[in-house]
Amino acid sequence: MTQVRIMNREPEVESRWTVLPPLPLRGLGTSAVESLSHYLRRLAWVSGSTVSRLMAYSNSELVKDQSNIAQERYDLTLGRPEHRIFSFERLVGLSHLRYGTFWVLKNVAGPHFLGGALTHRRWCSTCYAEWDVETSYEPLMWSVRLASACPRHGRRLSEQCSVCEASQFTMTSLDRRYHCQECGSPLADSINTATLSDTERWTDLQIGKLIEMCSTMGEEPLLEEPYQTFLDGINTRLTYSDDTPACLTSARRIQNQACTPRKPSLRTLLQICALQSVSICDLLQAPRAAATDLLFDTWHDGEARNLRHVMPNTRIAKAHALVKRLFHRCASSYLPPIDVVVHEFGTNRTLMRDVDADLYERYERQFRAQASYVLRLRLSDAFIYAIRSLADMPTSRLRRRLLWNDPAAIAKSTHMSQQEAEYVFFSALIYTRLRRRLLHRRSDSA
Repeated sequence: MTQVRIMNREPEVESRWTVLPPLPLRGLGTSAVESLSHYLRRLAWVSGSTVSRLMAYSNSELVKDQSNIAQERYDLTLGRPEHRIFSFERLVGLSHLRYGTFWVLKNVAGPHFLGGALTHRRWCSTCYAEWDVETSYEPLMWSVRLASACPRHGRRLSEQCSVCEASQFTMTSLDRRYHCQECGSPLADSINTATLSDTERWTDLQIGKLIEMCSTMGEEPLLEEPYQTFLDGINTRLTYSDDTPACLTSARRIQNQACTPRKPSLRTLLQICALQSVSICDLLQAPRAAATDLLFDTWHDGEARNLRHVMPNTRIAKAHALVKRLFHRCASSYLPPIDVVVHEFGTNRTLMRDVDADLYERYERQFRAQASYVLRLRLSDAFIYAIRSLADMPTSRLRRRLLWNDPAAIAKSTHMSQQEAEYVFFSALIYTRLRRRLLHRRSDSA
């Protein structure tokens, strides 16, 4: 108990005078640590300012050291850019704000570590119902897309207003966060009653342990690349075959092809940890020990797919649904490049591989097997031409019997044979119908 009290005590102010009020970050050393994003909103509310004005203060602080100003990806949840966080620490006179982010993993996490930043926030209805301005805060775990439940109450996080089903923006000011921005209903009434699966509970447990490690004061960034060390350890012991889980096969292929080893996403780490039956903290802090006893040979691809986290109705979820349906519907016709499919939803193949490595690997194998490299390029150009020609076509006319003459026009425009044009065109027809059906669904977040 003594250790817990020491970890959770409020840090002492390190400067006698500060530009901004020296508010301590809440929940340090626990899985329910306050996120830096919410801390800035709380700081703005206490100081009678706005987050935009705090950013302006930070900019003026950064001007003192021009060498720290760089063009970096802006994501405070991941602790980037690092100099931005340090500038806020100097403004409040505290050196622990970095522990409200994943700054400890800055050498491990890639730009898509969390699967992309949330454009719409999630919340715990019980937390909002029991909200106390003096002690309450929004945990960092609410900002992690893969997390399902609140770390304090274990209740599934809500994403929409229960009255009007509107999503809530992440940038809402502190005094307006507890009511719906559309209808004004209390968000404490938006209770998500869905139960958690065993996979979701295990995932939340691992994410909680990871956040607890990152929120411990004095913790330094991991200096080595533990993921690469882990893969090197299992590559010497594991014999790859068709039964090897796709997430591991894909990870090995990416590491071998890249000139500079790519950094993994949180989803990839969790999938490998589940298959190897190790904690995510063990993999990051002791990768060689985690790769000692191999358990990958006891899994099969069908079982490994059940470990995939269920995604919300987002753009990557729609892209995943379209890729899956095309894979089955276009089995006897042309299968388009996966880049073209996911680009339509504003995402990329890296996130697609991360979401479902098994589907990604099967799709790529079938795509490469259908033609030679040069012919694949020609078919891809013809497919893009075909979907553009169908873009303005009314849905009621997207029928093969009504468009029987279109392949001839495509063959003439792309200098292909009539058979190749028909091969591509009818796949473009299927693609267009499926895409329109998915785009008509309500989109919650990016």
